[in-house]
Amino acid sequence: MDEISTIDALILFKPSIARIKDEEGQYPLYHAIQNGLDWAKGFNTIIEAVPESISYPSRSTGLYPFMHAAEESLSNDLPLVVSYCLLKADPDLVKVGIVRETTKTKRRQLLIKNEDDDLKQDGDKSKRSRTIHP
Repeated sequence: MDEISTIDALILFKPSIARIKDEEGQYPLYHAIQNGLDWAKGFNTIIEAVPESISYPSRSTGLYPFMHAAEESLSNDLPLVVSYCLLKADPDLVKVGIVRETTKTKRRQLLIKNEDDDLKQDGDKSKRSRTIHP
């Protein structure tokens, strides 16, 4: 007989438990990634119980679960296959992530341009006020 993980047992007993968000609004999926949960030891069960959770970015980082998993695989023991499986489950998230990052970059560039324009105008005003007229 195969052993069942604690997470599998909990979700089997009460599937709605996988939908309970923490005080920061994070699904259990976020914590599974954060803690390097193995795919076969409950990670896949969380996704099966709440498939839409793969489509919600983290409130703290703004990263989608596949992005967060890729990041965690660099610094922790989380296998990269977790990121791959998350991305495979909803490949359209790549487009969303790219659009979001492009929009953020454009906003940053616009803010920098506006700040530069403001500084230039302030500099022009101060030059005019210091000009001595005969």
